Amino acid sequence: MVSILIQENVHHFIIYTVTGTFFGYGLVYLVYRWLKLDNPRLKAQLLFIPLIIPISTYVISYVFHVNSRCLLTTGNTGLTILDRPITGFCTVSNAVAIILTPLFVLAISMAIIKAGVSLWACRRLVKRNGLVYEEEYPTLITTLKRVSNKVGVTTPDLIMTDRKYAQCFTFGFRNPVIVLSKKLVEILEQDELEAVLAHEVAHIMRKDSLFNWVAQFLRDAMLFSPVVVWGFNKMVNETEKAADDITIRITEKPLAFAQALIKVWRMSPKSLFREFSLDNFSPNPGFATGVIGHRVQRVIDAPEVQVSSSGSAAA
Repeated sequence: MVSILIQENVHHFIIYTVTGTFFGYGLVYLVYRWLKLDNPRLKAQLLFIPLIIPISTYVISYVFHVNSRCLLTTGNTGLTILDRPITGFCTVSNAVAIILTPLFVLAISMAIIKAGVSLWACRRLVKRNGLVYEEEYPTLITTLKRVSNKVGVTTPDLIMTDRKYAQCFTFGFRNPVIVLSKKLVEILEQDELEAVLAHEVAHIMRKDSLFNWVAQFLRDAMLFSPVVVWGFNKMVNETEKAADDITIRITEKPLAFAQALIKVWRMSPKSLFREFSLDNFSPNPGFATGVIGHRVQRVIDAPEVQVSSSGSAAA
């Protein structure tokens, strides 16, 4: 009974994941090249689509009872020329699904645990550190209010941690909270600190906290697909670029923001598992010399960026 349930449910989801993400990202790449896209907001949205293709396909097939037993293996397509290749594909994909089933179980289990732990860890941060009030850091809160008002965002809460490295991210869906480490605040100049706060406000404006949390969960659940990590990393980088564009518009100080990016990179933890529990809200794949160098150069060279009320940015 269990074997039948796995074959008719798990195997099909694995097949949809491997094939759907592979062809999905391939199609996104072709769209990039064809349209010559240079808008990070649109790029991030396009790169998110392959992450939802497998679960969408599975739900549709389950609701409409499509391919409940891999019907294509019968070779009865009505087109003789297609029977053999389609039957071969189904046979190979079923074999791959059997091999990947243990990895899928591990991946989905870890994804659920990690998503839940990230929510718990963020709430624990608030309880442990408390909120920062204007009486304690008047300049910091005044700056946060100013950059928030510029884009019509309700001033978010702010907490400060005792981490000795750069900690800077936003969490929360309805009531977002910005997290900064005291060490980072201490080494940043005022203009740089304004840029960092503006960058986090830009993420709030774009609702990236929820977007990243969902995308991270989907990536973790489909970690057995060879292209998912690549696509997710590209998506996060484009999300960061979109927030960079809004930051430049808010502050009008690209050089200060570029300097802040370098300082954050230098202070970032180099361990892969540092703050692993917060990964769903602060995904930072590829935050290495090449990536940060490209972002810094892009910020310095960026033309003036206009910001709409929806959180999009366009040159």
